[in-house]
Formats: sequence, structure tokens, C-alpha cells
Amino acid sequence: QRLEQYVSVKDFGAKGDGVTDDTAAIQAAINSNQLIYLPKGKYRTTSSLIFDPQLNRNSGFLGQTPAAIYADQSQPGGPTWSGDEMPRIFYDGPVSTTTAVILASAEPVGTEVGNSFADSVFGFYLDNVFIDGNSKAGFGLYGIRLVKPYVKNIIVENTTQHGVYIDQTFSGALSVVRI
Repeated sequence: QRLEQYVSVKDFGAKGDGVTDDTAAIQAAINSNQLIYLPKGKYRTTSSLIFDPQLNRNSGFLGQTPAAIYADQSQPGGPTWSGDEMPRIFYDGPVSTTTAVILASAEPVGTEVGNSFADSVFGFYLDNVFIDGNSKAGFGLYGIRLVKPYVKNIIVENTTQHGVYIDQTFSGALSVVRI
């Protein structure tokens, strides 16, 4: 029964092989408005993954939990860590300073968002995910008016503006965010 709480991006056709464009499959999973399980893999995307406040409530990504998350690439006498142990969302679309790999907002990056219930993203969830802007995306995670977000154990690399940009958040939790 616990597994009924989640859908997998694989259920929507995502490959996670680093070659296939998984954008449409992942967006279809997002649009199912459920918590989405991301198994280990490299999910190539060519446009923003959009969490729309009108469509998405209490949804987001739960990545496969790695055995350990190391702050550095290796430990003396211990295992090395490359980030490949986590699901990686890899942006490979057009170069743009206003593109977000994950967009949780009623409006595009840099556009004023209204101040209403309809403009708020409720229950945004992101756990154990590696976001790679590939030096093409301006933002890894861009969120405006997030109500009760839960963002934990994420890594954001290779963005040209901000790894994580969150404005107007209401309660929620942010922890172990590595940029």
C-alpha cells in the first residue's frame, strides 16, 4: 500500500539513460499530481519541468536514496562519490539565463507572480535529487510562492545564475542543499 503513494517516472516512459529526451515523460508524471519516484539514472531534459500551482498540489520528486551523501568527492581511505549514485536531472536544452531546470511558479522566471491562492504552489516536494544545469540553464530550482515546501538532500551544479532561488515561501523545510 505504501507504494501506492508514488508513481515512477518509468511508468510514464522515462528512460534515465542520459541520451533519451525524458522531458515529456517527466512532465506527464508531474501532471499526474502525485509524488514521483525517480530511480537512479541520468534524466536528460530539454526544457523546464514545470510545477504549475493550478495543476500540482502536494507533488514533487522523491529520488532513490543513495547509500550515503558525501560533502566532498571522496574520503581518505573511503569510497568516492560522483553524484551518479543519485537520480540526476540533466538539462540539455537551449542556453538561457532565464531557464530553470525545475520551475515551481505560476509565471516564468523573472515575471511578477500574483499574490493569491491560485498563484501558490502547495506542498512542493524535492528529496534526494541531483539537478545539473549543464552550464546552459540559469537556475536549478526556481520557486515562487511555495507553501509548505519540503526540499532536502539536493545537489545543484552547473547553473549560470542561481542554483536554488526561492521567494515568498510559507513554512516548510529546506535542508542539506548543496550548490
